[in-house]
Amino acid sequence: EAVAAVAAVRGEASGTRRRIVAAYLVPGETGWVDECCADPGPSGTEDHSIRSLLFESLYAPEQLHRLAAGPGVNPVNGTLATVATLAEGTGTAVAGLIDAYLANSYASADAMKAMAGALVELPTDEAFGMLLARFEDKHVRTALLEAARRYPVRAARMLAEAAAGSGRESGTARQILAAHVAVHRELLEPRLDGFSEGAAETVAGLLDPAGRVADAPAEALPALLVSPPWTRKRVVRKPRTVTGLSAGAPARVVWLPGEREEWAATESSSREWYRRFRLEKDVARLREGGGPLRHHTVNLFAEGPEDLVRPLLADWQPDTLWDADEAMKPVAARFGTEALPGLRRTAARHPATVGAILLPYLDVEVARLMADWSMRLKSAAGTARSWFERHGAAPAALLVPD
Repeated sequence: EAVAAVAAVRGEASGTRRRIVAAYLVPGETGWVDECCADPGPSGTEDHSIRSLLFESLYAPEQLHRLAAGPGVNPVNGTLATVATLAEGTGTAVAGLIDAYLANSYASADAMKAMAGALVELPTDEAFGMLLARFEDKHVRTALLEAARRYPVRAARMLAEAAAGSGRESGTARQILAAHVAVHRELLEPRLDGFSEGAAETVAGLLDPAGRVADAPAEALPALLVSPPWTRKRVVRKPRTVTGLSAGAPARVVWLPGEREEWAATESSSREWYRRFRLEKDVARLREGGGPLRHHTVNLFAEGPEDLVRPLLADWQPDTLWDADEAMKPVAARFGTEALPGLRRTAARHPATVGAILLPYLDVEVARLMADWSMRLKSAAGTARSWFERHGAAPAALLVPD
């Protein structure tokens, strides 16, 4: 029914555009394709989309050659999907269209690489010659070497013929050929009869160059060269592990000279405001047994009476202040490791802005945080490096057991 519907629309069409679309939609109707090839019309010549549909409908290389020889845009657009469809219908004849596309100076680097790679898939002298002719193009060079690896005999023959010429690529061909023959010596020696006389002579000279030192027998070589490790199955060894290690050292604070005093005296805008307007109220509330405070607790621990605030440190969940990096320094200086749980929780949530508050602390959980930041967080990696530099070899004892 679908074919009948397309045929009905095609029968009503007066122009080539609908006839080409119909031929594309029903590829089994080869007669429709033949008609479009005989008369592609303006749409099949100048309209890139319609012309691409026409070429993707072809089923014989002769059709492609006939259309490509006439006027019209190149249907190859730099995508592998288009080339694959053309190759499915016309085989290696698509090489000429790919080569014409590679001559397009406006093509992107990715498209050039893709089209050169498509030529590698075509096992013909024509396709290899197109790659060789464009070897100076950096986007084609890798594809040529891959084609030489896939088709070593063809590559040796055509490189030898190019090396004997006087063209621009002769010098390049000689360089590639020398390395190619050295790799495929055993494969090429018995196949020179299929080469032209000049090509066979060139390759034979590289197979046995004057002054070449004879290959040493295997028994004269070290075992490592005769049987390198990657040629034999690896022995899977059970990794050596040391059990029973633990990072049980208690947390401690390592202050730089004068650092603790400097941190204790650190002022922040929130600390000054808190001291003037909130401290007395919060202290009174705590002494009266009021509920937990939700705001400005950082400054409460910095300013409040020790006997009142010290018992609260273990469960402290610091609130987020815009100046927390400065406001927390007096708390760290005042309470040392007792303040660590709360400081560590905040630093873990805000490593880029608050992470530096952990620099004096030598602790296994802090070590794990710093190791994670150094590898994963660009914003906190500098803090982590400073922490490791500060504490020297001590962090190793905390991290190795992990």
